[in-house]
Amino acid sequence: FPVTIGVQVGIGQGSPVASAALEVASTTQGFLMPRMTSAQGLAIVSPATGLMVYDTDLACRCVFAGTHWTFEYDLYTTAIQTSTSTTYANVTELVTASLEPGLYAVRLRGIAQSTATTTGFGLRLNVGTAAVSNVNINWCFSQAGAGTDKNFEYSQITTADNVTSASVITANANFPISGDGVVRVSTAGTLVIQIRTEVAGSGVSIRPDTTLIFRKVGN
Repeated sequence: FPVTIGVQVGIGQGSPVASAALEVASTTQGFLMPRMTSAQGLAIVSPATGLMVYDTDLACRCVFAGTHWTFEYDLYTTAIQTSTSTTYANVTELVTASLEPGLYAVRLRGIAQSTATTTGFGLRLNVGTAAVSNVNINWCFSQAGAGTDKNFEYSQITTADNVTSASVITANANFPISGDGVVRVSTAGTLVIQIRTEVAGSGVSIRPDTTLIFRKVGN
């Protein structure tokens, strides 16, 4: 049953610090907040600003910001993700869980390779089961040489945009890829990263530890 205490509370700590209403101290255990699915979190009636829950679908902490839930949802590749087709194909390890409608800041940081120097590398954000009403992402592929050569930079403003670099300089060598922008999800569902090659049969790949981050910033 609910208990209201008009003094400071210490758990595992007899003298809580002066600025803390509640202090939990332990060297063998952690603090476990309420865990629930995305649907259960969205069903909370009149959530207080600052309310926190752990979303088990997104595997991240969510905070209610007064009008909407905010969170940072990360995906990491643990295996090499490849394509040998000139048609964009989904990267299976960078398919999101279902994202609720809202405005998301998007960031990708990773490493890619190509099996041939004549092969351009294509990468874009696309929909899985979601619907989006706005996309604006700037992509950068650092395949050019040092000095006066420039990176290959592209703007994606629709999910159908063909975002493809010029020829890769060194075959089977790592090169950085990055993307920054925003996307508005209008109907809940999944989003995906897709890759393609410019030359059929020549392989392009995203390497392990490539990271895709979605941060919900508004309704």
